[in-house]
Amino acid sequence: MNERSAAPRAERLAPDRAAEYRELMLQAYADHPDAFTSSVGERAAMPLSGWEKRLDVEPDAGERVYGAIVDGRLAGAVGLSFEPREKARHKAHIFGMYVPRRSRNQGLGAMLVRAALAGARERPEVKLVQLTVTDVNHAARSLYEKHGFVAFGTEPFAVAVDGGYVAKLHMSCALDAAFAASPAPVGFLAHARAMADYNAWMNAKLYEAAAALSDAGRKSDQGAFFKSIHGTLNHILLADRVWLARFGGPAFPARPLDTELYADFGELCGERAATDAAIEAWVAGTTDVVLAGILSYTSITAPRPRTMPLWMAVAHFFNHQTHHRGQVTTLIKQQGIDPGVTDLMWSPSVQAAAT
Repeated sequence: MNERSAAPRAERLAPDRAAEYRELMLQAYADHPDAFTSSVGERAAMPLSGWEKRLDVEPDAGERVYGAIVDGRLAGAVGLSFEPREKARHKAHIFGMYVPRRSRNQGLGAMLVRAALAGARERPEVKLVQLTVTDVNHAARSLYEKHGFVAFGTEPFAVAVDGGYVAKLHMSCALDAAFAASPAPVGFLAHARAMADYNAWMNAKLYEAAAALSDAGRKSDQGAFFKSIHGTLNHILLADRVWLARFGGPAFPARPLDTELYADFGELCGERAATDAAIEAWVAGTTDVVLAGILSYTSITAPRPRTMPLWMAVAHFFNHQTHHRGQVTTLIKQQGIDPGVTDLMWSPSVQAAAT
């Protein structure tokens, strides 16, 4: 596969990318003066050697810059600086995060944040990664929160812009669970992974049972909250995708909770399996530190901003699935089909751990 057809990737930038990095960041300073402390004039005056120094790739370099590479070109960047002072070496700082408008909505911002956090973890002494974000930049704040950052203060009058001032929100991400703001209960990560396995197992069983019914039978109103088997299965899938997007998974715009995503049962089956795989992948990739972060989102049922520990939202996520699958089990049995054993105890992961 050649570079032009390759998937976007994050890489640590070396000095040979200095000119390209300079051009990208001068655009950032010009287009978003409220987001950066440096001005375009100050940075334009900096010689190319200064940009090359920032891209030093020595292992003990005080700064690193990661770039999002799309079709061989630089499509975004983020910096990571390390504290040289002995008493502050447990902290690193993210700076200069920028993805131009033409390159947005491709997941590049999330990819860059993950790259910076991975770079910070390469130094065992680093326990916290901190950053500042303009307090009204809600999209950026949401991105950082999805990666475990928690706001810990607001700095008023932080940056002077066009005769006025903007405030900066200070955020921190713990790389060590001992530094986390709201640690999940001991063992919760293992529980979440077991529940992801249980979710996929149970969905496969219920969809197999539902497939034995006619389409009319699946869509008949049996008096459930979402009326039918088909309606309830659609609701579970919709809610799973809404929550997974809030957790940092694939984007999924909010919509009414009784929306029929897929009228065709075969298509619904395929989409269910794909979402279950995405859930298992997300849970496999998360950590206790991420679960200890704070999730901010806007509720669909009561439209207002809400904030809670991420692990608590994940607990609700799996509880919600189980609740509505119980309804589907009853509806299927009322039509003469036995879906079989439904207890968590008999799921594959629990059986594998049993003696």
